[in-house]
Amino acid sequence: MRSIDPLNDISFAMHDAPQRILPDKDHVRVRDMDYMLFCQMWGSTALGFGGIAGQAMTVACTVLVTTQSQNRVAVYFGTRHAYTVIKPNQTFYEDIKNRHMKRVADADAYGEEVIK
Repeated sequence: MRSIDPLNDISFAMHDAPQRILPDKDHVRVRDMDYMLFCQMWGSTALGFGGIAGQAMTVACTVLVTTQSQNRVAVYFGTRHAYTVIKPNQTFYEDIKNRHMKRVADADAYGEEVIK
């Protein structure tokens, strides 16, 4: 079972997200982005990625990274990029409020475009 390590998870997202949410910029400062982190329960050790994994209830950090100017949100489960949502819709924001993001296979419901 994966141990929860929020500092490692958010550090990874801070390093990885700029290329996903601001692809046209050469240099992005950490302060140019907004971050949100919460714990989420998954039905297997695969988190929201699917595939073959142990069937054990697993808690992992979900990290969201965004910029107001680009209207894009990169979503991470643990230290893995799950998807980037372009122009998120109301369903996306409701799931953030409920602290339960959709798994990768169902993420297309979240916005105008979802990059996996």
